[in-house]
Amino acid sequence: MSFAIPVLHLVMSVTPKYIWQKLDSERTQATSAFIFKEQAAAVKRDVHRFAEHLMAVIEAKRKEISNKVNKQVTSKRMSRTSANFSSVI
Repeated sequence: MSFAIPVLHLVMSVTPKYIWQKLDSERTQATSAFIFKEQAAAVKRDVHRFAEHLMAVIEAKRKEISNKVNKQVTSKRMSRTSANFSSVI
């Protein structure tokens, strides 16, 4: 008889309200996990975009510096060529 009372109490404690609360809790946890995964994916996308943008800025700056150096080299060559040409004449 002592065994039947705890079992009966256990069965009585599992009410429809308890079941709905448990299901609601599980649904909330699943939703939270889904939202967390979505936020993590958004952060990864933002980091990827930032890295791509940063690499594009660095590449543009590299080209700008390279072009300036090429212009200086070309202008120096041109001045030397014209100086050498005038000394020959």
